[in-house]
Amino acid sequence: MARGFTQRHGVDYDEVFSPVTRLGSVRCIIGIAASGNLKLTQFDVYSAFLYGRLQATVYMQQPEGYQDGSGRVCKLKRSLYGLKQTSRVWNQTFSDFLVSIGFVVSKADRCIYVRLVEGRNLIVCLCR
Repeated sequence: MARGFTQRHGVDYDEVFSPVTRLGSVRCIIGIAASGNLKLTQFDVYSAFLYGRLQATVYMQQPEGYQDGSGRVCKLKRSLYGLKQTSRVWNQTFSDFLVSIGFVVSKADRCIYVRLVEGRNLIVCLCR
């Protein structure tokens, strides 16, 4: 885990905001599923934050227990738990992936993605 509490705005990160689906949107999706007798599935992306590629240059000290005494630092390529911008980076990575496989971002809520598959709507709702 990175020590994000040592990061400084404008130096180590700029944006940290990560959107999530509004509660009203979740209720709407549940209502649509209930009225149409549709199937709902929920899943958790384990180690999700490790999939995001950092755009900014971020260095961190060698983790405890892994120091080699050289005083060198690590240049991060991917986000880690503990960085302030991690959730934003993962959200953008996930959004880019969904759009690349044919999902369209909802105009009403930018954390809802819709795709027509074999005549059926597939809805992905990004929640915390």
